[in-house]
Amino acid sequence: MAKKHFVIPIFIPHSGCPFQCIFCDQQKITGVKKEPLPREIDKKITDYLSTIKDRARSVRIAFYGGSFTGLPVKTQVSFLKIAKKYLDSKEIIAVRVSTRPDYIDKKILFRLKRFGVSEIELGIQSFSDEVLSSSQRGYTCAQAISASILIRRHGFLLGHQLMIGLPGDSWAHIKETAKICVSLKPDMIRIYPTLVMENTYLSYMTDYKALSLQEAIEKSAYLINLFQSKKIRILRVGLHPPQDKSVIKSGPFHESFKFLVLSKIWENFLVNIKKDNRRKKIISLYSSFNDFDKIIGYKGKNKEIFDCPVKKVPWLCNGYIIINFDNGKTKVYRLKFY
Repeated sequence: MAKKHFVIPIFIPHSGCPFQCIFCDQQKITGVKKEPLPREIDKKITDYLSTIKDRARSVRIAFYGGSFTGLPVKTQVSFLKIAKKYLDSKEIIAVRVSTRPDYIDKKILFRLKRFGVSEIELGIQSFSDEVLSSSQRGYTCAQAISASILIRRHGFLLGHQLMIGLPGDSWAHIKETAKICVSLKPDMIRIYPTLVMENTYLSYMTDYKALSLQEAIEKSAYLINLFQSKKIRILRVGLHPPQDKSVIKSGPFHESFKFLVLSKIWENFLVNIKKDNRRKKIISLYSSFNDFDKIIGYKGKNKEIFDCPVKKVPWLCNGYIIINFDNGKTKVYRLKFY
């Protein structure tokens, strides 16, 4: 299937942010060491648009990496003027910025609106004051909630970026964070397991223990199930692989992390089906083309659950499976978050 949605990423590593959170090194993550010049942004957008042949597809510009609204106002305006030029010409459909909750107020939002910004992602990380304090984020849960409410009241699409496994984090904090997040009704979510990057403060904390890969998968699966059931769009699960993977010193990094999480969700779903039909033998299972690999699981792990043929068919919708039993009966099941 042809790609329909494109994002032109403009990285401004650590720009506009006065804090150095214990987990953060944007330069190592993005490979970008300095703030781009306006002419470099303009050229990147032009070059990117030239590669998209079908202009009917949706394209948005997104400023990532730093705290955009913490940049000097003059710099913000110079960047936004460039983006608005492409918005006015209808070559893009939206402009998105990422920032901190404590760098949001009415004046800032009016300025963003004036230059055509319609989507704002907040680096929330957690709605636990204990976790925020331990991570030296520099704001409170109350500030994160207030910023989210203000953004929605001013008509922007709201995004939350969450991290699991920060110092002081726990299942209780994760569930409370998810509960508060859902109540604020964000339009989109990013979920990042905490990784220990080279030369960050976290890398020198001898009493910190990163999540195992399995723990990160299970906690991310919980969050995805919840957010998808509330119709909140998941933009990303897991950190984008850095250019130099050697900078990751520990933590649950896997290049196919999202696939592992989705496979785990299907595994849990299939195990429950098997429990509900323990007196019947399953002789075949049918899936959509899109779900087939996730149903099979990483390295075929999920096939052990049923030990029966799994076939993909083009007419089955995503999220649905059809199971044939040895008593001649057939049942249709649907994974709820689709």
